[in-house]
Amino acid sequence: ESTRQLSDMATFTSSDIAFVTGAGSGIGRATCQLLAKEGATVVAADINKKGADETVLGLTGKNHMSIRLDVTKKDDVANAISEVTAKYSSPPNIAVNCAGLILCEPLLDLTEETYNKLSDVNVKGTFWVTQAV
Repeated sequence: ESTRQLSDMATFTSSDIAFVTGAGSGIGRATCQLLAKEGATVVAADINKKGADETVLGLTGKNHMSIRLDVTKKDDVANAISEVTAKYSSPPNIAVNCAGLILCEPLLDLTEETYNKLSDVNVKGTFWVTQAV
């Protein structure tokens, strides 16, 4: 059944630490809200720290955290995971990659610089986070 709710598929406890990228707005924020509602501890990671902070303020439950993260930088990702591990005495056991870029340019006008930026966030960033968690 395609309309199953998250609660039908998984049960989370506060010992489940969900590391969500792109958490400062949109799908990332909504994912954080759902995971917190279902009982997980949420780490809201975003390049926009203010947005991540706002996400955490709106979450159900306690002990969530926000963190500024540039997913394109492997060292930033490693440092973020270390910070989370230090705070919770355990690394995240859930990774949700919502950080992403969409640029609406005609394909023939796409520059190498723009392509690299898209690839760095949407591909490389997803890889670094998944590998680290």
